[in-house]
Order: sequence, then C-alpha cells, then structure tokens
Amino acid sequence: MSDTRKSAISRRTLLIGAGAVAAPSIWTSAHAQTKRLIVRTPGGPTAEAMKKAYYEPFQAATGIEIVPATSNNEPVSQIKAIVESKSKTWDMAASLSRASIRQLLKDGDFLMKHGLDNEAVVKEIPAGFRNEYAIGHGVYATPLTYRKDKFKEPPKNWKDFFDVKAFPGRRAMRKNPVETLEIALFADGVAPKDIYPLDLDCAFKSLDRIKPHVAHWWTSPVQAIQLITNGEVDMVPVWSNFPTAAAEQGAPLSLAWENNIWGTDMFTILKGTENFETCRQFILFCLQGERQAGVGRQVAIAPTNPNAFKFITPERATVLATNPAYQATGIEINDEFWAANRDAIADRFNKWLLS
Repeated sequence: MSDTRKSAISRRTLLIGAGAVAAPSIWTSAHAQTKRLIVRTPGGPTAEAMKKAYYEPFQAATGIEIVPATSNNEPVSQIKAIVESKSKTWDMAASLSRASIRQLLKDGDFLMKHGLDNEAVVKEIPAGFRNEYAIGHGVYATPLTYRKDKFKEPPKNWKDFFDVKAFPGRRAMRKNPVETLEIALFADGVAPKDIYPLDLDCAFKSLDRIKPHVAHWWTSPVQAIQLITNGEVDMVPVWSNFPTAAAEQGAPLSLAWENNIWGTDMFTILKGTENFETCRQFILFCLQGERQAGVGRQVAIAPTNPNAFKFITPERATVLATNPAYQATGIEINDEFWAANRDAIADRFNKWLLS
C-alpha cells in the first residue's frame, strides 16, 4: 500500500458521535470511487441491528449507500464464485467466521489484506480479534440458558447442567458436535486452557451420562428457544442473542456464563472489488466503540472494541460475551481444530446419537 493511501485514511476523522454527521468532504476519495457498497450480511435480527448502527449512519455521513446482500449460511462457495467469475456481486463480507476465512485463504486468492493495522481505531481492537485479512466487529456466544422459574438455586455452569440430581429437569442440546463436545468436557471439569485438542473419548463418555436426560436435540436456535419458552425443556445451550431476545419479550429465561463458548464475526474485503478504499473506510467507521455499542444495545452480539462498553449500560453488559467477567472463563471455538477434524467427528457423533 502506498504512503499516500495510508495517510489519506489517517487524516480522516472517523469518530462520529451519535448526534453528529461528518462533512462529506471528509470522504472525498470514497465518493470518487462509488455511491454504493454491497456487503454480504447475515439474516435475522442481527442484519437489522447492523443496518441501524452501521449502514444508515455511514450513508448519512458519506452519502454512500450500503446495500446488504443477505446470506444466512457461511458463504465460502459464494465468495469463491464471485471472485473467480469476476462478477463483483459483493464488495465485502460482514460477519464472516474465522473458519470461513481460513478456508478461503487455504483454497486460493479470494480476500484482500485490509492494511488498516496502523489506524487508531483498529489499535483499540484487541489483537486476538483481528489479522491482516479480517477484523472482528462482533462476538456471539453460547452460555447456558435456563428457565428461572424452575430452579430455586439456579445452575451456574455446565457441571450443573450435567448434574441431574441437584438440578432435575428436561434438557435439550445441539444436534451437532461443535460446542456440544466442548460442553461435555467442561462438565467433566476440564480447564478452559485444556479443552483443545478435544479428548474425544472423554467427551463421548461424558455425553453418555447426560444422553438419557436430553429430551430434544435441536437443529436451529429458533427451535431451541421454542422448546424452552414453551416449557418443553428447562435448560439448553444456545447462542445468547436468541434467549436474550425472548427474555425481552417476557420469557422467564436467564443465562449462566461460566465457561461460555464464543466465536467472532469479522469484516473482510473480497478480491477484485473496485471499491477497496471505501470498504476500508466503512470498516473503520464500524469499528468505533459507539457504533459497535449500537449493535450490542439491539441484539446480544458483543463488541470487539472495549470502548463500546462506555456506551452500554451495566445491565445490558450482562448479556454480552465480551464482558470481561465472561471472557475470563470462556473459550473461543477453535476453528482450526474443527476444520481439520469436523467430518470424522461428525460421523462419530451421528453414530453415537443412534446408539
């Protein structure tokens, strides 16, 4: 990257407050490139939250429209097709997982280095949430969700989830080995630092204990929330944004965060976009603590910028995975481990379910 390009971004004022709008002259080079940026976006409530916190304010500040291209599944094959065909359908992707990014980098030249490491707002993001191709903007997590009207003494962790004598009630678990095996090892007392690589024999032995007490194996988070809100189960591990939304609607649900399992949603720029500079400006805009707080106030997707918590109430922080108290005992999903072992483990898991 040229020194001119680096200094161009550095001169821009990106810390735009909730009530302020940047002068269009700040974004001159972006205007020269495009009036529209197409961003791959996840579906559901997260997409709406990003629209309000990121897309609409960016357009107000720059005049550049952000067009979300909704894609619910991890779009590895779509990104490959876009880059290889040079169709330029998307300029960049939001909320791409580390696993998808690793796969794209392994398979070919599909992503561009963002070159933003020296920008002030990027330096605010802990190093664990970024690399030269991607920067994380949101963290999702799986804590234990339980019905608070069913327990005098609430469960606190996965050991309690597996303790059917002290915490009687019906359970549901995810019909997928990812996170399920980690939970089983936590229930056996394995320390966070020792979870990976997974000890599969110990994990399946642990699952043997809980299997007779699992009333349902869920295949979607919506199903999981329906099961617990309808009273069909009393406890379930599920991504925190879903029970949080249900609780806001009056469901008697609470979360136990000890040993939560989390992952990162990341921004990436697709190879071949003609709007590289605008993508970079958009990323910097969204990384601001106040912008990330705008997402976290709407859905339980946690900010990667610690400064976001200045704009989030202590009450709201209790449902966000990057709350320092939760990070201390939680673990990040090891995508590298799962990329290398997923097929073999999934085969063993599916056979175990049928046994």
